[in-house]
Amino acid sequence: MVKKGAKKTKAKKPRKSSAKKPTKKSAPKRKPRKKKVETPVEEQTEEETEESIEKPKKEEKQKGKHIHITLPRPGKKFLIISLSILVAIILGIGIYFLVQVLTTEEEVACTTTRIMPLGDSITLGSGTDTLDGYRKDLYFMLNAENYSFNFVGDYNHGTGDWDLNHEGISGEVISWYRTRMTGPDDFVLTRNTPDTVLYFMGINNLAKGGDIDKYLGELNDTLKVIYNFNENTTILLAQITITGNDYFNARVSEYNDGMDEISNFWNANGKTLILVDMENILTYPDDFNDEIHPNAEGYKKIAEAWYTPLSTTMTPC
Repeated sequence: MVKKGAKKTKAKKPRKSSAKKPTKKSAPKRKPRKKKVETPVEEQTEEETEESIEKPKKEEKQKGKHIHITLPRPGKKFLIISLSILVAIILGIGIYFLVQVLTTEEEVACTTTRIMPLGDSITLGSGTDTLDGYRKDLYFMLNAENYSFNFVGDYNHGTGDWDLNHEGISGEVISWYRTRMTGPDDFVLTRNTPDTVLYFMGINNLAKGGDIDKYLGELNDTLKVIYNFNENTTILLAQITITGNDYFNARVSEYNDGMDEISNFWNANGKTLILVDMENILTYPDDFNDEIHPNAEGYKKIAEAWYTPLSTTMTPC
């Protein structure tokens, strides 16, 4: 209730703000989407319903058929590229296995050959101040061709940086070495286990006189000891060199002739024995220091005579 006498107050209208209202950019009018008018299912006849079911199936079949027809057929260029790739793969696999086989063969072939220079003063190197003998020249010939080897023996003589080991003893005869090879406490083969033996011995036997057939028998017995120790040993058997003494030379030739029969016997029994002709490789006096022992030039010729057959039993690495 309004009291009498009270003044009626008018409600104040809110003042309009002087700040301008930001104008809204009108969004682009979108076209109204057309509503799809779907025919009510109940209004479709049975025939129309069957048609609507069958129609997609036909379209799918036609569509699948169309895709099958339009698949690109491989052309000649594609086939050539594919075959080239296949051949490259096969070749690559083949080369890989070939390299593996060759590498394995190379590793087997490059095993170190243990070579025993065996004999008397000529193996030792008598006739030169250095006692290098033929061994030093032979060492560097083999080394230059990349052969893997090791000279073995209980002794070492010579000068310089090379393999000095050998089994050459001055003045000794064949029967002594046969004993040295079979003695229970001095079994030189057991200690050194050679793969190849360079056998150069007999001049001291001939110098003593005596029966040559006996010496040939002792030589054969010594070879038997070596083969009994290792039947796969390769033996290079040197025929004795001529000397400056005519009496020696006649016996040297008879002894060397007997070696032919020994060589034939062992080779016929499946052993590897190579007879090396040393008889006529030296010229007296040019290649000798005295009547029996070679000088440096003579030893070089002996090394060359060893090298030729020895290299055929080894494979360079």
